[in-house]
Amino acid sequence: ARILETEGPLSSTDSLWLEGSAAFAVVNTPATASGKLLRSSDRGATWSESSSGLPGGPYRAFFATPTRTLINHCFGDVFASDGTGAAFAPLNAAPADAGVCVSGFAIDPAAPARLFASSGAGAPNDGVLISLDDGATWAGSRAGLPAGAIPGPLAFGADGRLWLGVSGSGGDIFTSNNLKQ
Repeated sequence: ARILETEGPLSSTDSLWLEGSAAFAVVNTPATASGKLLRSSDRGATWSESSSGLPGGPYRAFFATPTRTLINHCFGDVFASDGTGAAFAPLNAAPADAGVCVSGFAIDPAAPARLFASSGAGAPNDGVLISLDDGATWAGSRAGLPAGAIPGPLAFGADGRLWLGVSGSGGDIFTSNNLKQ
């Protein structure tokens, strides 16, 4: 059953996050370079815009940690909420330089304050960004990635390894167990 109808055929739901009875959807309209964050607190029965403090979209990546909700304004800053997703403010130390898109976020299940973000828009400084303090500060790494690899989605495996999908180098998938510095 369809529980959310976007604004026509040119809109796309680019991120979806479910947590208990709450749901978040990032809906972008590329033709107008706009987007919005929608929130439901009743398992999708009703939706409302949840973009207080956010600039107009489009938005690239969305992620929730135990204490924060993070969203990346494409080619701009990362914004954080207290976890409810009701209001956002820019992070003081965004994980990427201005002009770089965050492609994905992941949280280390063994250490919830350890966050990872992939920065992948084809810029020379694209890579995996690491925060050891729940997103307050970040450091980057391209260790082990070939030239031209554009980082994309991230996930943690049951074995504790970080998985990273890339484009620009044949669509490879990389894993690492040594990014936990």
